[in-house]
Amino acid sequence: MKYDAKRNFVYPVLRPYSDDYLDHNLATELTAEPAPEDNSIRVRVKFTVSTPNIRSLVDGGSALCVAMLYCRDTLHREMLRGGNGSFSVEGSIDERFLRNNVEVHPAIVAADGIALPTDAAHPEYGAQPVSVGQWQPLATAETWHFDVKRNAIPLQAIFNLSVNDALPDGIFDTQHEPSERYITISANAKTKADFISLPKTTHKFPTVYLGALIDAMAAIREMEGEPSETHSEGWAECIKAKLKELKVSLGTPDEPGESLFKAAQLLLRNPLGELIAEVNQLNGEEDDEC
Repeated sequence: MKYDAKRNFVYPVLRPYSDDYLDHNLATELTAEPAPEDNSIRVRVKFTVSTPNIRSLVDGGSALCVAMLYCRDTLHREMLRGGNGSFSVEGSIDERFLRNNVEVHPAIVAADGIALPTDAAHPEYGAQPVSVGQWQPLATAETWHFDVKRNAIPLQAIFNLSVNDALPDGIFDTQHEPSERYITISANAKTKADFISLPKTTHKFPTVYLGALIDAMAAIREMEGEPSETHSEGWAECIKAKLKELKVSLGTPDEPGESLFKAAQLLLRNPLGELIAEVNQLNGEEDDEC
């Protein structure tokens, strides 16, 4: 669900266009810069809050500065958090997850359930403390926007998960029409829900996505030299652009290039190697506990 910075609250929140606090404000400053060395976008938000009570809560670690990041084109959302007592938030986001317009919603939230002093708030609150739950906002600022211009959509965004209840549990299928924007990966409702709920690790790439990408690249190789209509911002053009960028050739049916298996791993930035490293790390942690 997309973050909504303008929803209503039953307690005072320092925010634009609201009279919950009189003569106070939260000012923020955003910088977003590409970091080619690790293929990421580095985001930093600095906070200046004029309300002493809220500032004290941040200083004491009862409240945190955060930035809710949302990209409509890739449906990527992420919360960047500042450290205890810090009035700045920094984070690096993999460029695969961002394209075109990116929204950043700065806020100060309760780190735990707190009693919020209201002596600086509107008199209607009677200067009485009010209960605020964990992660609920104490202050919000104007939304920032920045653009990430890419030659092709990120690989993460060319896959579309759909439901096909004719498939057995644990079984995935894929469809890839060049004229379509997305490679469709289908599974029954239960399997799809289980897959989406997996932790955000590399496991998804060397399994479902890797197999679907191999199938799609086989279709690209077969239609090489043949007339075809491809979506201008679709999966086929994205894969072709990434192959060209990495100088990876799939060859043709008559002139072989890299194996599809190897090419898919290169495009997904060595997901099997990352999986092996992750499993080794887990095994090492288990050995340390013995």
